[in-house]
Amino acid sequence: MTALTPTCPEKDSPPEIIAIDADGDLHLTVGQHQHRRAVTYVVCSKALSRSSPVFKRLLYGGFAESKKPEAGGQWTVCLPEDEPAPMKIILNIAHGRFDQVPIKWDTVKDLYLLTVLTDKYDLTHLLRPWAQGWMRAIRTTYDEEKEGKWSYPPSEIAPQCLWIAWELGGEDSAELLVNDIAYGSRLNASGRLAYPWNKLALIFEDTMEPPGMVGE
Repeated sequence: MTALTPTCPEKDSPPEIIAIDADGDLHLTVGQHQHRRAVTYVVCSKALSRSSPVFKRLLYGGFAESKKPEAGGQWTVCLPEDEPAPMKIILNIAHGRFDQVPIKWDTVKDLYLLTVLTDKYDLTHLLRPWAQGWMRAIRTTYDEEKEGKWSYPPSEIAPQCLWIAWELGGEDSAELLVNDIAYGSRLNASGRLAYPWNKLALIFEDTMEPPGMVGE
């Protein structure tokens, strides 16, 4: 008897279309079928290429994505590995829609996912106007959790906070987080940082790791 595979309701759903620039020449489809719906953003290709050298190479550097369609056709570029929500924030900033940029974040992970994308596309400089305020909020969240719920080993949000601090230039916070993580972790047999109660549970298993965390 053949086992039935559960059907994801989003599998056959067309991407939601959001106009970042109503006159944009590029449809940027972000996300794929991973139990989330892809989103197509209508954007200006020139705004992206001015903001990011990575997007400039992608859109105008001879890649498959840089092949514009014939007259009247739609130029579409797919970024299936990226998260739609943080990409929307990046696109709003690149198009000068600053009123659409959050002042506060619901979770540390939301800001973490944004900084993963800004690192990937060399866009971190766009976050400078908000970086200090965001870092203060993240530091407060981290300190409150550290004081109220744990001492050592490090909280699960510590690696995400460290990546954010490293990406946004929060040197003091990054130093504190490095010390906390180092003090509350152990090296496993492979030389990776792991939680002391389970050396198979890597601290940076699902989180971007700043360069030089181990061995320097």
